[in-house]
Amino acid sequence: MSLIKIEAQIDATNPKHVEAACTFLQSIGNSTEVAKPAPKANKPVETKKETGKKDTDKPSVTLNEIRVAIQSKTKDEDHGERFRPLVKKKLTELGANNASTLKEEKYEEFMEFLNNLK
Repeated sequence: MSLIKIEAQIDATNPKHVEAACTFLQSIGNSTEVAKPAPKANKPVETKKETGKKDTDKPSVTLNEIRVAIQSKTKDEDHGERFRPLVKKKLTELGANNASTLKEEKYEEFMEFLNNLK
């Protein structure tokens, strides 16, 4: 096998750049965990006010991040075969047949589950 060196610069505060880099690494077989983008230094951190209302903001986890995480866990050479049925069972418990049918409000719970698979 011939190896080539690829260098890339990405903006770690840009979620699209981070997502693209993770997708690329997954496609070439690197089993990395999905990293969340670093917060931008020039924006003040917003705190959520408790209003008693349901949070209607979009989840901090995207469907693509979930897909990358599922692929990372189930394609892992050491544990993939063991994790695949666990992932399917958890999706079913959350009322989904697959990642595409998972409700957005369940994204964070499911990602936490994936991150805890060891």
